Amino acid sequence: MSHFTQLFVHDFQAFLHDSLARPGTGRVELAKCIADTLVIKNPPDKEKKIQQVVLARKIEYLLHFTPLNNLRNILRLGFVPRKFLEMSGVKEVIRPLAPDQFRDDGREECFCLSISWPNYKMFFAKRNTMQVDWVVLKINIEAIIQHKCLFFKTNAASPKVRKDGPSNLEGMFYDGGIRHRLGIDDSFTTDPQAEVMSYSRIPPDWIEEIYTDRLTKSMNRELLAISKENLLENGNGKGKIKITQDKTFFGPRKDFSFWKK
Repeated sequence: MSHFTQLFVHDFQAFLHDSLARPGTGRVELAKCIADTLVIKNPPDKEKKIQQVVLARKIEYLLHFTPLNNLRNILRLGFVPRKFLEMSGVKEVIRPLAPDQFRDDGREECFCLSISWPNYKMFFAKRNTMQVDWVVLKINIEAIIQHKCLFFKTNAASPKVRKDGPSNLEGMFYDGGIRHRLGIDDSFTTDPQAEVMSYSRIPPDWIEEIYTDRLTKSMNRELLAISKENLLENGNGKGKIKITQDKTFFGPRKDFSFWKK
């Protein structure tokens, strides 16, 4: 555990203890208070550098896939790093459903995002392992401009990344003589398994659209409950978060055959 994480956990547990001691603090209210403590913003110079790449690459959005069971809490609290979701006292409040028991990349203080297209290799594997309904969330690109993140050219659990460490945002679009040959869109990372990892909680206000590949009974039931709780209201003043049935982001990119190697 990093020094930063140790300090945070100590302060966070103290905060949790104090919050629970206050009369009238319910589970949802407490969870919202917890989430607010997890926001870590980028300094202005870092924001500017990331924004320059975003504009040059015409990157419009981020994507995150998750089991349907997690959607309601994400819409309430936003995206929260795994380590804090599983802390004693927090897990009982938020009750997350993790797609994997252990994080192979070892970065439990972060959560994963993809740029312009999901990491379809990982998504396919998770759906095969967990036979549940899944959704893909489309997130405003400002989320990584404003919040502290790490950028990886490929899967963060790969031996190369473990050796070399994180890259920068522009490094996720390395050429290697293949981008033009494969017809990779300017806004797509070169490697489809490239990852953004956020140290910061990202509020639900940045969510713009929810994609589902099918409308099952359980999906319809959950989406109706979410709608009744007014959880689709967007805090950025853009109206309601859209729900779209579309299989596009549940499949591979058009250059998938090259990456089978």
